[in-house]
Amino acid sequence: MQGMDFKTFINGVGNDFKIAIDDVIGAVITIQEDIEKLKIKTSKPDKLVAKGLLEYIAMLS
Repeated sequence: MQGMDFKTFINGVGNDFKIAIDDVIGAVITIQEDIEKLKIKTSKPDKLVAKGLLEYIAMLS
């Protein structure tokens, strides 16, 4: 009977470990997606900022 309890315990630990790994993988995927969104956002500056930069450069010349 004690062997069965130990086996159940090990199976429970294994399942908890699988869930933890899935959560970590999910977090990494979410971070990667957020980084890709930031890369796209910074590679396409908005028109207002671009206009302001051009006006600033024109004032310096």
